[in-house]
Amino acid sequence: MDHFCPNCARFLGTEPVPQCPGCGHTIFELPGSGSPANGGLPELVPVCPPTESGPAYKCPFCSHMLTPLKNNVLSFELLGKEIPVGSVQALRVNLLKKTITQVIVEFDGWYCGTGHKFYRSARETVKEICPVCRGALVRFGTSVISCRRCKLSMTKDQMAYLKADDLLKDEGWTHWPQPLPCMDDPPRSEPAV
Repeated sequence: MDHFCPNCARFLGTEPVPQCPGCGHTIFELPGSGSPANGGLPELVPVCPPTESGPAYKCPFCSHMLTPLKNNVLSFELLGKEIPVGSVQALRVNLLKKTITQVIVEFDGWYCGTGHKFYRSARETVKEICPVCRGALVRFGTSVISCRRCKLSMTKDQMAYLKADDLLKDEGWTHWPQPLPCMDDPPRSEPAV
């Protein structure tokens, strides 16, 4: 029987493995939580039957078939506080620009035809960008960030930052850490009140 990771849908071979080598997801339950019938050994987490695009997951909200998105990348530019970047002596004014933080979020997700979108985990890369030349900034210590080309310095508290989960939530993605239901699972009945 073929086995697939319930987290990333990676093919694991024909023998069950306790952990996915690709994403590190634990496929077995914790030791001691298994049934007494098999001596307390852990049981396999159910894996959905595979289709051409991966396991046949269904949307937990509307029960439509989910389509996987592998290696999806979103880039966000967050604007922080205004800082002086120069001055015009004749007009006696300072030129101001907002600090820029670029957050690149990588994740694997699923979406259904009705617009629901899910992901299990996300990885982020954060870069501070010069607001004048849009080049990379250099850190000096823990709080000062500078652009060598523009001779511009700013502090870390002037930069904006949001976590990857918050950015994805703003884009309509739902964090779903537990296993997604399979298409062949029976519908769950609502508990009686």
